[in-house]
Amino acid sequence: ERNVIEANVIIDSHDYALQASADAVIRNNLVVNTLGKGRAFLSKPEEAATPIRLLIVNNTFLAKGRAVTCRGWDRAQAEGILFANNAIYSADGSFVHGSLGKATTAGNIHVSDLSNFVDVDLGRRRFLAVPKPTSLLHGAASLSFAPRVDLNGAPRQKQQADTGALITAP
Repeated sequence: ERNVIEANVIIDSHDYALQASADAVIRNNLVVNTLGKGRAFLSKPEEAATPIRLLIVNNTFLAKGRAVTCRGWDRAQAEGILFANNAIYSADGSFVHGSLGKATTAGNIHVSDLSNFVDVDLGRRRFLAVPKPTSLLHGAASLSFAPRVDLNGAPRQKQQADTGALITAP
């Protein structure tokens, strides 16, 4: 059975804010890291284990440094990895470090401008990461992988889903 990490707001860590190697569902989380090197998400081999059976869907990663780091996803043993519909912001432009390798990917957006969100300012510690109606995230998700609800439990539209943890502001 997989560990489920869902509907969390994780703000700041002196390491990676969220880490997972295998057997996890990581869905509808807002992960922000402005401390230290400001890294949001890490997946890498642990001891003898290769990253496998990871479902990483509809998260918003906001980072001062590397937003997402993937190691070992290109190994022959890496299987069952889905990385979809994630909104990824990195202040220094390090959206994805490493390789998504053998992962199935769809609907991920590298956000280079925080004005896509209602009110996000890493320096002023404002993290209202709701996409604006004019945002690149609006309607960009792959419907095949979108969960029924967002981080707050609001239903996602069936015909047009948003990338990231939260649905677009009205």
